[in-house]
Amino acid sequence: MNKNSIAIAAAIAISITANSVIAAPINIVDHSSYFSDTNSGLDWLKLTETRGLSYNKVQNQTVVGSAFYGWRYATGSDFEALMQNFGILPQGNTCAASSALYCDTYGAGNALGIETAINLLGDTKKAYLDDINAYGEIEISGKGGVSGILHGAWDYIGGTTIANIRDGESVVRATGNFLADYNDEVFSAKRDWDFTSSGDSLGSFLIRNSTVVANVPEPSALWLMAIGMIGFIGRAKKSIKAHQLSA
Repeated sequence: MNKNSIAIAAAIAISITANSVIAAPINIVDHSSYFSDTNSGLDWLKLTETRGLSYNKVQNQTVVGSAFYGWRYATGSDFEALMQNFGILPQGNTCAASSALYCDTYGAGNALGIETAINLLGDTKKAYLDDINAYGEIEISGKGGVSGILHGAWDYIGGTTIANIRDGESVVRATGNFLADYNDEVFSAKRDWDFTSSGDSLGSFLIRNSTVVANVPEPSALWLMAIGMIGFIGRAKKSIKAHQLSA
């Protein structure tokens, strides 16, 4: 292999490596009722599984033999790390709780990261609107929202915190006509919440340590892939040159 080929192979390998560090794909494995985030090593239970239950009722079912055994409440930090894994970065901190990163408002329209997060975490708002056959329905190309209880309170003792992800597009259920398009938003410190209170569109953010391992290629594999690409390009050029000479 000549020097130019080696240089090109090195550049490709460095580019592949850099992209995997700077703009790593979201490593999500969906298991229907929960998903695995291989970036953090955590499983997240979909909030539609706990919708309508208070903090205390969920917590009481995390013991051996109960419905949520093995799961625990996510903290605000867990939630914020997940949002960043979805590519949803803080836009501006207006939270009263100084340690919360997300008290953000996004523009109206489609925010792909937000819609993906709602889809995977479980659309508690849509589930509630469907239950009551509400006048407004979630727009077909969008999502509704996720509201859920986190572990720990930001600014008062004796309660916990609600985090919220909202995609603001809605239509009239009966006709499908446009109804509203509010700003998309992400809050990790939406409000403080009593341990015994529940809500029809409110679930709980539950996590557990995941057994799903990220499939990360070894550096040597990256080099082999890059060298293979150079070899393929070289063979293609030779084939074209031979065809031109014989013509």
